[in-house]
Amino acid sequence: MKKIKKISAGIIALCLIGSVTAIPENITPVVTVAESAETVKSGTCGENLTWVLDSEGTLTISGTGDMENHRYLWLHEIPWYDNMESIKKVIIEDGVTNIGNSAFGSCIGLTEITIPDSVTSIGIGAFKGCTGLTEITIPDSVTSIGWYVFSNCTGLTEITIPNSVTSIEYCAFEFCSGLTETTIPDSITSIGIGAFKGCTGLTEITIPDSVTSIEDWTFSECSELTEITILNPECEIDDSKGTISTGYNFSNLDYYFNGTIKGYENSTAQAYAEENGYTFQSLGEAPTLPLGNINDDEYIDAVDATAVLMEYAELSTGGGTTLNYAQRKAGDVNGDGEINAVDATLILNYYSEVSTGNKITFPDFISANT
Repeated sequence: MKKIKKISAGIIALCLIGSVTAIPENITPVVTVAESAETVKSGTCGENLTWVLDSEGTLTISGTGDMENHRYLWLHEIPWYDNMESIKKVIIEDGVTNIGNSAFGSCIGLTEITIPDSVTSIGIGAFKGCTGLTEITIPDSVTSIGWYVFSNCTGLTEITIPNSVTSIEYCAFEFCSGLTETTIPDSITSIGIGAFKGCTGLTEITIPDSVTSIEDWTFSECSELTEITILNPECEIDDSKGTISTGYNFSNLDYYFNGTIKGYENSTAQAYAEENGYTFQSLGEAPTLPLGNINDDEYIDAVDATAVLMEYAELSTGGGTTLNYAQRKAGDVNGDGEINAVDATLILNYYSEVSTGNKITFPDFISANT
């Protein structure tokens, strides 16, 4: 009897296990599946581009090539115009090569955007009035940023400008009152009219020596700006008092600046400050290099000529400078204000001369050959 009881117990145990693991045929298992966002609207936004806006407010742009460019501020021409206020996030997929004019202008709910490395240009007013944007990273592939692009943006606190961009255009960051810091890369050669006008959150900024011109109202009415450093001693600065100012005095109808302008001795920055009665702080004498000696070694040779040619090639194709101020001055060996193949040829000819034993100095050689 004991043996029978043990066998029966084993059979019962197996039945219990089976009852746990097996699902009766008449019972359907419950599987929970996360609901995906539904498409609200879709269409085309370029010859080979499509867009989809989902119920969560994500706008995705896919395909290859350029987005359509529309007339600036003619927002009703934008494909997603009727749904602009519901857009919270924009995903631009790899393959899209530009962001069109006014593409996301006045998308006040937009808080996040992804820009791929395939994008090379951002059109006029592309993000104008996007008050919900707090930060944005522009990829190194972008070489052109249009007018009013972020005029695009009281919530913007930080912006990364890549080394591929060579100019900051007209009113690019106008009235970005939340912008507290930005780094201007060495690739930038000019800063356009009103580029940072009304950026009341900026407290200090450094203009690299690659910048050759600062236009009118560039830093106008930047009320918290206490310090601006201009590193190019020959930078052309529009002589208006409004070019750099912390406010406007309505009693005498004139701009004023409560901060300090820093620059090199006898620089255009010093001249601008003194002309307008602004405080100037000297950084000392501007750095210099011997004429023709671009890499600051003991020789003037093919290495220096190559550096000049690379600079010339980069500038000729619309790129930014590859040399600093002192190097550019040293590279302009014939003194015509430009760096080009003529300067490189002169350096190479001099190198050829001294290689054969001629003891002539470089200044004497230039004097005899220009």
